[in-house]
Amino acid sequence: MEAIQSFMERYFVPLAAKINGQRHVAAVRDAFTLSFPLTMGGSMVLLINYVLLDPTGFIAKLLHLGDLIPNLAQYQAVLSSVINGTTNILSIIIAFLVAYQLAQEMGGDKVLCGITSLSSFFILYPALRRHLQVRMQELV
Repeated sequence: MEAIQSFMERYFVPLAAKINGQRHVAAVRDAFTLSFPLTMGGSMVLLINYVLLDPTGFIAKLLHLGDLIPNLAQYQAVLSSVINGTTNILSIIIAFLVAYQLAQEMGGDKVLCGITSLSSFFILYPALRRHLQVRMQELV
């Protein structure tokens, strides 16, 4: 076990430190770190929605939640839109924060870079979405 650890320390740690020091990778890392509370909130709602509120789920059957809460599927539909919203907002926040963090690292105008990145995201997203829908239809 010690041989594996020394091998990792000798070869992988310097490589990981070099990759971690690269400013573009650091900007992506910092953007995801700043957006972690939204990720955690969305994950908690996801957990509640699909573990507790799923009418056909194990927990709902075990606790007889369908009898206690009559419209369980409707509550699940409401929380599904919350999950969808947090995921969509997260993509917008990440698009802004990656450029913001990179501009901060490079000493540029942070807000201008973030807004430019956000504008690029909104310009490119509809074309990407259409392309993905076409690809998915081809696969089906």
